[in-house]
Amino acid sequence: MADRLCLLICESLEREAKAVVESEGFDDIVVRAFPAHCGRPQMGWDAWRGIIQAGEQDCSQVYLLGGS
Repeated sequence: MADRLCLLICESLEREAKAVVESEGFDDIVVRAFPAHCGRPQMGWDAWRGIIQAGEQDCSQVYLLGGS
């Protein structure tokens, strides 16, 4: 596992997050998007767990940004 930070972000903010990471030259940050669920039923914990565990495969820290 690499010493990287994984930002899990709602897909509606993915483009902006990737632009910030790229413009600042943060080579140790990975941006991953999860499906937007705006106006839909909230995701259950099992769905979040899968998204978080996928980030843990490649990163030493995972931050989840999003959700209502």
